[in-house]
Amino acid sequence: MDAAIKKLKEDGDFRGTHLLDSFHILRNVSKKTHNYNLLRNFRDAMMAKTDEEHKKALLKARDSIDGDKDMKIFDRFASGCQKYCYSQVPVSFCGISISTSFGEKVNDYVKTLIQYEKPYKSVIKRVRIL
Repeated sequence: MDAAIKKLKEDGDFRGTHLLDSFHILRNVSKKTHNYNLLRNFRDAMMAKTDEEHKKALLKARDSIDGDKDMKIFDRFASGCQKYCYSQVPVSFCGISISTSFGEKVNDYVKTLIQYEKPYKSVIKRVRIL
């Protein structure tokens, strides 16, 4: 996927950012550490709406590091924030793609409310109302 997006960017056909799935990132981190505070702070950094909230969450994550293993996880997370932290995305529009695999009733419900790509702020606002 990254190679295809790189090619489209080089050709001038794509000017956006492909965000990685936060659920899978956190799940993969949870397999490498049992530091719940680190995971919670990573989640908070991903969902932060401002740079200030994002920085606070990263500082809390750094303070919760317990050993070299956690430090490596933190460094890797911090270096890729622009790919999965909303406030760090270098563009102002986020399209949302939701899979429709069987059993994902929440995804189907969200799709009935949000049928087209929209700015993420309007999606967050709409979901909060529910």
